[in-house]
Order: sequence, then C-alpha cells, then structure tokens
Amino acid sequence: MPSIGDVTCDLLRGNAGGLVATGEFVHPPGRDGYFAQQQGKGEGSWRFEAVLYASSADVETWITALEALAWTVVSATDDHDVTHTNLMVERAVLASREARRYAGSSCVRGVVTLEGVVIA
Repeated sequence: MPSIGDVTCDLLRGNAGGLVATGEFVHPPGRDGYFAQQQGKGEGSWRFEAVLYASSADVETWITALEALAWTVVSATDDHDVTHTNLMVERAVLASREARRYAGSSCVRGVVTLEGVVIA
C-alpha cells in the first residue's frame, strides 16, 4: 500500500530522483575560454501527489498527518511499490478536497501535494 512516512494513502504518484553531480561553468573576465568546477551531488528535488478516499473526518485527519511531515526525513512507497528513502519533506499543501459518489455510497477525495529534496 502506498505510504509516505507513517501515513498511508490510496495513491501516491510522483518520483524522487536521486542526487546528481552538480557544477558550474565560469567565464572569467578578461580571459579566453571557460573553466568548470564540480560541486558535489545535489539537485535531488522530488514531488509526490498523495490521494485518499475516505470519510470527511478521516480525510481531515490524514491531511493533518501529512502536513505534520514538514521538515522531517521520511521514506515513501509509491503506486508501483518502489521505495524512495532519505526524503526531506519541505512542504505538504492541500491540492483539493471534494465529495465523491461511487456505486451509491459517498466519500471525500483528498489530494495533498508533497515536495522536498533527497538528502545524502
């Protein structure tokens, strides 16, 4: 079942790319050409969309639990059962909350967008 931290979801879509080598090209004034400087690994930003179908009260509790993940390091298991580790959650933002009706029963669909960076 998809989850992020200790919060389970019905769906967890997105990707957490790994750390990649970073660097910069510099063209010094008054000199011909460029030089490059490797700076180490970074730029491992990620974004997931978490979805839950449940009662209104359960969705509210779930949203609060996801918002509480801000500035914590978690692991996430996505819809494809791939586990992503060392994720620092920067923010969890409510994307939508709407009533749904399926096969004669009603529920609430909550969607939260989570963003952050991969840490080493």
